[in-house]
Amino acid sequence: MKHIINNLPFKIISLILSLVLWLYVSGELERGLWWKIKKVTFSEIPIKIMGLPKKEFNVNIKPDKADVVLYSSKRNIESVNRDDITLFVNLSSLTPATYELSIKNIIPKDFNISKIEPSVVVVTIGKESVNPLVPDTLIEKTEEQDLFDYRF
Repeated sequence: MKHIINNLPFKIISLILSLVLWLYVSGELERGLWWKIKKVTFSEIPIKIMGLPKKEFNVNIKPDKADVVLYSSKRNIESVNRDDITLFVNLSSLTPATYELSIKNIIPKDFNISKIEPSVVVVTIGKESVNPLVPDTLIEKTEEQDLFDYRF
C-alpha cells in the first residue's frame, strides 16, 4: 500500500499527461483533430461516363449532376476547386438495359468524401445511337488519373 501512495501527485500528473498524449496521437493519426478539419461543398458536379463499349449507344443518366462534400485540413480545403473532383459511373461490360449504379469518384490525395448526394444514379443504355455521346461526358483512363485515389 505504501508503494501506491508514495509520490502520488507525480503518478496522477503522469497519468493525466499520458492520457492527453494518447488522445492527441490517436486523433491525429486516424482522422485529424476535429478543430483542424474543415468541410467544403461543391454543387452540381457533372457525372461522367467511363467504360463505354466500342459501339455507340444512347446513354441517359438521371440525375446527371451531384453535390459533393469534401473534408480535409484547412490548408488543403483552401486549395481545392470543383475542377479537382471527377464523378463518374463505370459502364464496362454492361449491355443495353436500365441500371442503378453508384457514383465513383476521383479526388485529390489528402481529401475524403463526407457525402455524395445522390449516391446512386439511374443509367439507361439504349440500342445503338445515331447521335453519339458528347465527348466531354466520356472519360478514358489515363496515367494522370492513376495519381489520384479512386474511392469506390
